[in-house]
Amino acid sequence: DVTAPAEVVQGSLAASEAPRGTAGVPGDRAAVIAQTGTAKAQLIRVPDDVQLAEPVRVAVTGRAGSHGTGVLVVDAGRFSRATVVIDHTGSGEHAANVEVVVGDGADLTVVSLQRWDDDAVHLGQHDVLVGRDARVKHVAVSLGGKVVRLNANVRYSAPGGEATLLGVYFADAGQHLEHRSFVDHEAPHCT
Repeated sequence: DVTAPAEVVQGSLAASEAPRGTAGVPGDRAAVIAQTGTAKAQLIRVPDDVQLAEPVRVAVTGRAGSHGTGVLVVDAGRFSRATVVIDHTGSGEHAANVEVVVGDGADLTVVSLQRWDDDAVHLGQHDVLVGRDARVKHVAVSLGGKVVRLNANVRYSAPGGEATLLGVYFADAGQHLEHRSFVDHEAPHCT
């Protein structure tokens, strides 16, 4: 379920429909299952030059005994400014990919909350493509779930990009909570 300011464009994307597949490719079996098991990705687009005063909120709710996949594409237009909060609750098994395209000069914050029930399994891959002189902050917070593993990957499409990846998790007995990050500094003058 998505709650967003009026300026945000929502829709869906087929497997070969851009910008789906622009930010990255699946890096492990769970990410491949999420990609191929999701016929229509959820699209959240912040138009060029739009500065959102309120965050976009995405609620992902699992159900006990369910096995689900999902792909969320966040497309932040040129010189836009926004925050997207993805909140995971409930139970079940969930494999999901989040693809984030940050347009030139844009400033985007993505917060991923994992507040699953104690028996939930969540394997996720977040791929971020940062444009020229754009900034992105990715924050992962895992507070629940039996197994939660998030891989956050960042690439730069042009010089001057900036990425900050932050994460925190609190594990109890019987839990495996893990965050991995990878930043590909292929473009010059990026942070």
